Amino acid sequence: MRFLAVSSIALFPAVLCAGPVPFAASLRFDTLEIGEQVLNYYDGGFGSLGSGPGPINGVTFSSGLVVSATYIPPATGNYAMVNGAVTMNLDDSWSSIISFYAFGSGDVSFYAGPNGTGTLLDSYPLASAGPDLANNFGAKPGTFDSAVFTASPGSTLLVATITFGEYVLPEPPTAFLALLSMPLFSLSLLRYAR
Repeated sequence: MRFLAVSSIALFPAVLCAGPVPFAASLRFDTLEIGEQVLNYYDGGFGSLGSGPGPINGVTFSSGLVVSATYIPPATGNYAMVNGAVTMNLDDSWSSIISFYAFGSGDVSFYAGPNGTGTLLDSYPLASAGPDLANNFGAKPGTFDSAVFTASPGSTLLVATITFGEYVLPEPPTAFLALLSMPLFSLSLLRYAR
């Protein structure tokens, strides 16, 4: 299943970043090994098992974010498991929307400083949409330099496809699209028959 990205300009007023945007559109965990910690991979560095050098997106993670083989719709590709609490640091502040898929239970908190320091801008609970379905999460917490993902005690928290500047929505299933198009097709046949 693929996903459809809707421009944040259509959903939110345009907001400029505090600094130059060092990010690619999305961070996915498909290019790292299963069981590998992400670490500095998305800042031109390496994962814990030597994958890399990765792209220079200006994003690093503290230890504890481990690539998982788990596949949970609607996200495509690998999830990364949050072991305890994991901090995502940005080279430059970000003030537009950030979105990702989440499965399990926990929360994410956004901070004005690096390493989960400075003013706490906002905190959001994360929970699965169902037993076999991940939730889409999107927020615009203000200008932040770091985010801390925390799994609930005794729970698993997985994240996938972290996207900067867009809200990621799942595509409707193909069968659903076919059902939606049937009335239009019927109308066109009626018009042609006249």
